[in-house]
Amino acid sequence: MAVASGTTTYKRMFLRWEVLRGWVPAIVFAAISVAIELLYFDYMVGRGMMDEAFSIPIGAIQ
Repeated sequence: MAVASGTTTYKRMFLRWEVLRGWVPAIVFAAISVAIELLYFDYMVGRGMMDEAFSIPIGAIQ
């Protein structure tokens, strides 16, 4: 039985959407998380409760 080319294209698009459907919420969540962190940092610096100069130790690197 032959499959029409339109059906094949639809299946490819559907599979592509299935992959994107998993990534889109993760990317949106990460963007919102970063935005909240930046807003909180700006708020704390504005209130004078946090110094802008700081270092974040990562393992042995400082």
